[in-house]
Amino acid sequence: MRYGVLLLILLAASSFGEGERAGATFKEGVGIHLGPATRVAIGLELAEVEERSTPVEMPLTAQVYREAHEASQNQGEPAGFAYASAWVDPSDAKRLTPGLPLRIPGATGTVLRVDRTMAASGGRVEALLKVQNGERVWKIGDFVPAIPVLSEETSVAVIPREALLETAYGPFVYVVNGEAFLRTAVTTGARRGAFTEITDGLYSGDQVVVRPVETLYLIELRATKGGGHSH
Repeated sequence: MRYGVLLLILLAASSFGEGERAGATFKEGVGIHLGPATRVAIGLELAEVEERSTPVEMPLTAQVYREAHEASQNQGEPAGFAYASAWVDPSDAKRLTPGLPLRIPGATGTVLRVDRTMAASGGRVEALLKVQNGERVWKIGDFVPAIPVLSEETSVAVIPREALLETAYGPFVYVVNGEAFLRTAVTTGARRGAFTEITDGLYSGDQVVVRPVETLYLIELRATKGGGHSH
């Protein structure tokens, strides 16, 4: 039944200039207009772009240079821990302080110290991490994925994951544009449960189509590439 409704909508998308009688019409730069009955038939759902506070995350990739079983080389690096080095931008390094906890899959760790020697000549900052063996025993050369536990928060725009249209040309969403729905390119950030961060392309308060975005895309393709007319 759903495919029958979709077929009728796609056929109607070619019927431009018929106003409310047309199930779906498309106009370049404006978007897709759906008649009231069509909105109900396809189960159209909208949502507002939200601003949510989220912890600032600064993923680090460090490489182990000393294993936990090795004898201590200096007083600042006691035995019993693995030690790893990560290079970070000077602006990010400002957030790192000795003793700052780290989230590491299957292990725990802290920032040991931050060496800004190279930054004085325009280079990057070296962050040295102290890592405890856990589910994994760290070996020299291993890469350690670590996220510092920062107290800072930032505000990010989020939309329901279902609102995101993944295409060969990148991610899009259908934004409410007056009485129409305009496909708009976006830049995505982290995925958090049922929501996806949007770092560019939308503003808080914008309305987007949650579902069915694939159906809208088919309507647009029918109008622009499948024999329909856009104007």
